[in-house]
Amino acid sequence: MQIGPAEETRLAAGEVLLDVLRTDDTDAARVSAVVDIEAPPDTVWTIMTDCERAPRFVPNLVSCKVLDRDPAAAWDIREHKIDWAWFMPVVTHVFRSDYEGMRRLRFSRVSGDLKEAAGEWRLEPLRTGRATRVFYTSRLAPNGWIPTGMVRAQMKEDIPKVLNALRRECVAAPKK
Repeated sequence: MQIGPAEETRLAAGEVLLDVLRTDDTDAARVSAVVDIEAPPDTVWTIMTDCERAPRFVPNLVSCKVLDRDPAAAWDIREHKIDWAWFMPVVTHVFRSDYEGMRRLRFSRVSGDLKEAAGEWRLEPLRTGRATRVFYTSRLAPNGWIPTGMVRAQMKEDIPKVLNALRRECVAAPKK
């Protein structure tokens, strides 16, 4: 996602910038989103990677569990259980997160109910580290029993909620 003067103005006004597209080659949805948070990158990172805290800012997330982790904290494998709709079974998504210097988190599907899931979170310090620009990108494709259109619609609705809730959590966090 390109950030020009118009996008800078929208971010400064507290908006979440969002693009949700269907890819040409598969039934995957491609998402790009950006938000500015008035908290240092370390605060954003700590909250963003806290599995216990995740259901507070990820809509429909029933549980987050770390299944395995690198002793050097360079990666972990997590299981998310998501209850998207009353008429569907709970979706299980197991993914690996690779951590790059508390500034980039890359995730990729290990197993579960999604056919494809990969993306990243990237943190960029703003105002000499007093604030953070958060970039989120992902590519998700459902298995056959989850309608593709539902995934895109859910992402269009949920990603701004995730980023706004993450912002609230970070701004409310005690200052270091």
